Amino acid sequence: MKTSKLFWGFVLVTLGALFLLENLGYINFQLSNVWRLWPIILIYTGVDILFGKSPQAKIPILIISVILFLTFIFYAVYKPSVSKNNIEWDVDTNEDDYENETKAEKSYSFNEAYDSTIAIAKLNLDFGAGNLKINGNSDQLIEAKVSTNFNNYEFTTDKLNNTATVNLNSVTRSKRHFKSGVNNKLNIKLNTNPLWDLTADFGAANVDLDLSEYKINSLSANFGAAKMSVKLGDKQENSNIKVEMGAANFILRIPKTVGCQVKTDSGLTSKEFEDFKKSKEDTWETEDFKTAKKKIFVSIESGVSKVKIITY
Repeated sequence: MKTSKLFWGFVLVTLGALFLLENLGYINFQLSNVWRLWPIILIYTGVDILFGKSPQAKIPILIISVILFLTFIFYAVYKPSVSKNNIEWDVDTNEDDYENETKAEKSYSFNEAYDSTIAIAKLNLDFGAGNLKINGNSDQLIEAKVSTNFNNYEFTTDKLNNTATVNLNSVTRSKRHFKSGVNNKLNIKLNTNPLWDLTADFGAANVDLDLSEYKINSLSANFGAAKMSVKLGDKQENSNIKVEMGAANFILRIPKTVGCQVKTDSGLTSKEFEDFKKSKEDTWETEDFKTAKKKIFVSIESGVSKVKIITY
């Protein structure tokens, strides 16, 4: 049995047992404490990606899983409950300073000029929590608009021959973890002429990527507890999509004019693949995949997630 399936099986058994003991009055189990432990999913997913395919690594991975579960159970049962409205920042500041900072919402933009010598463009995006959207054409190489009272952003561009590399990274203004009332929105438009390679890392975010107008060579997305929607077009002969996620909701829209192959490595994941047939274990293909002139190759690694693929 795959270690990922064992891990997510342990998750459900543990959660079920904790809820049952709470209902019977034996323990004080706080769901809010469980939610704050969501980075455990990222830790396990990273370990599984690095070593999960090695037979010799199964026992160490199981040991790590046991340690994570002991931490999970101890924190969920014994950590005092903290309500959403009373969560405090882990910084040395007073409440008045915080209120002034969160109310001071800033809006600004980043732009990088496009020139016709740029044939390949790479976007490396590190976004934290909030709302991220990519759609629409820009005369610039990239046009990004930010509205936030929580993050700062670092924007850099490097050009080498016919390739431009754009780095857009979010940087929190303090060592805060979470508090209600924060706002972080990032809207991006790209130029439709270059061939794009996109790399995105984000946390608890709502992500909407309408990439149907762009020539997408590759998309690599890594995220934890998030909701992500991606729409692809048929502008490129072959596109490679790789998604790694924890507890997430992922929707992928692909045009009927391309063939598509999907390979999955998942734990307890709900799958709904429209117009696909299972060709072999963990592999699905559209009926015209082998004969299609344009193809999309999708690789999905997930934990407790919901994955839906729609053709349009």
